[in-house]
Amino acid sequence: MVNTLLEAGGRELLMLTADDGVSCFYISAEMGHLEVVNTLLEAGGRELLMLTADNAASCLYISVQNGHLEVVNALEAGGLELLMLTRDNGATCLIVSAQKGHLEVVNLEMECQNAGLSSHEITILKLG
Repeated sequence: MVNTLLEAGGRELLMLTADDGVSCFYISAEMGHLEVVNTLLEAGGRELLMLTADNAASCLYISVQNGHLEVVNALEAGGLELLMLTRDNGATCLIVSAQKGHLEVVNLEMECQNAGLSSHEITILKLG
């Protein structure tokens, strides 16, 4: 399937975004479509993974917001760089998962995040 995607439109097709900056990869992560996320990640690589919407929300941010733990695990290829991306309002993946009450995602992110938490993020976690 990946080869078919690449033959049909090349990487350029995968990198296209809607007017609001949302890509096919972003939508797949948002909806929790793990198989599609894995296929697109294989075809588009890190460049596709690091695309953000116009509000600077990443594919990781939107999958965390919706509590898609399996997709969050699949996005580990983005590493700390993807985890630390912030939206234009300053929100991080850790903040949104805490606000939404996605404890499994918070635990996973805290395991991955060795760069330290800001005081704002620690306050959010304490408030739960």
